[in-house]
Amino acid sequence: MRFTTPCDGCSLRRVRCRGGHPCAECQRRFLTCTFLRIPKKRGPKGPRLATGSRIKTFQKDLEKANAPSHDLHPTSTSIYQQPVDASPDLPTQPPPPPPAPCLHQIPLNSYLEFLEIFRHRLYPVWPIVSYDDLISRLRADNQDFEAYALAGALCAAIISQLRLPEHAASFVPVSSRHFQMESERLRILFDYRDHYSMASLLTSFFLHVYFANTNKLQTAGIYLRESIAYAHGLALHRPETYASLTATSEHQLRLRVYWILFISERTFCVQNGLPAILKVIDELPTPDLDTHYDSTPLPAFLALTRLFLYLKSRFITHPLSDRSEIVSEDQKKEVSTFQHNLRLKADERSLNETQYVDIFATRNWIRTLLWQYSIVNFPVSCHADDDAFSALLPASIAKEMLSVFTTVSNSSIRAHGYGMVGAQDLPDGGFAFRRSPVRTFGDQNSWHAGGVTGNPTFTRARTIKCWGTKFLAPGNVAAANG
Repeated sequence: MRFTTPCDGCSLRRVRCRGGHPCAECQRRFLTCTFLRIPKKRGPKGPRLATGSRIKTFQKDLEKANAPSHDLHPTSTSIYQQPVDASPDLPTQPPPPPPAPCLHQIPLNSYLEFLEIFRHRLYPVWPIVSYDDLISRLRADNQDFEAYALAGALCAAIISQLRLPEHAASFVPVSSRHFQMESERLRILFDYRDHYSMASLLTSFFLHVYFANTNKLQTAGIYLRESIAYAHGLALHRPETYASLTATSEHQLRLRVYWILFISERTFCVQNGLPAILKVIDELPTPDLDTHYDSTPLPAFLALTRLFLYLKSRFITHPLSDRSEIVSEDQKKEVSTFQHNLRLKADERSLNETQYVDIFATRNWIRTLLWQYSIVNFPVSCHADDDAFSALLPASIAKEMLSVFTTVSNSSIRAHGYGMVGAQDLPDGGFAFRRSPVRTFGDQNSWHAGGVTGNPTFTRARTIKCWGTKFLAPGNVAAANG
């Protein structure tokens, strides 16, 4: 027989009560068996206490707290003079605003610390952010979310590019990961997607640099495309945009931004086999020092920009992607001209040793890409009259690189990170570029493709490892010449 009403002890313990007085459970546990508890109704219990009643109680408490002010400001208390029963289900005054969220999770001093590093070491690499202007915005308004988002992305890029200790995700109190997350959090506090601005463009670009340096290439590619979309939204690809700018500083800033995006996209697309979107524009940045925009001589930056004019879109596609393409004789002459121009040495008078090594390596990387394009589209021979179509061109490039690297200091090579290695690092004893993370450089005026794109797996001459080392082997060179 089942008893529908359990005793108080069994009910509270949620065990089966077998009846009796006392029941077996209470006897076993030496408890007093009682039936004092009033059983609750099964199923829905009906409506809860009306929300309106709770609101009325809250309003009465407010009236008592604000009572002294009624006589001083009678017109301001009209909301309390309404009968509380007029609308029992609606509040008689607007609900209090929700508590404001914490604006910043990283203190300003942390931003200033890494922006100072940017000023001294990386401004010549990314001459597109004014240190003074950004610092002024951060100090002037702590609710300038656009400026703080840009600063967070830039700090994340600085730490990851220089491989500072703060690049470790577990670093306390703040790491590059913290800056990246804070930048993305602040961006959602304003409508950045529907408002084209240079700050939002640069934020996307530096987030691209950060994710590339953490080897998250798909995310890096998305942010790079986003920054390019901002560039198109700001019409940086149109000549009339620059013609309408009267301020020299703004003119030069936009040119620098466009060309840094151009170089970054070219290098990223070479590595990942992606199509390039940005096109060459007619105007290049100038080395003028009177722009009042963190004026700094940028010979390496300008030299690198000119080098990338040779790297047209068709040269960076996968060499086996379209063998059916018809290549004209004019295009063959163009490749020959480009190879000839790229053999010319850079003006060493305006470059220090680190800058010279950088430009020298980038120039030969582009020569190698052109040669890859040539072997697919034109006849190549070991005895070609034109070096541009010689099968031994990678060997010549490798020898030239080795001859330079043996005459410069080791610090000027290591300043460019792990993208450049010597012959002693390779099993076959030949010179090559190893496919390994390209860290940035210690020298503040060094500027190169790997540094611009911030991509840790990018190397500017990875094909030299495949071809230059092979042809440098004595047996292979003898066989080719024989």
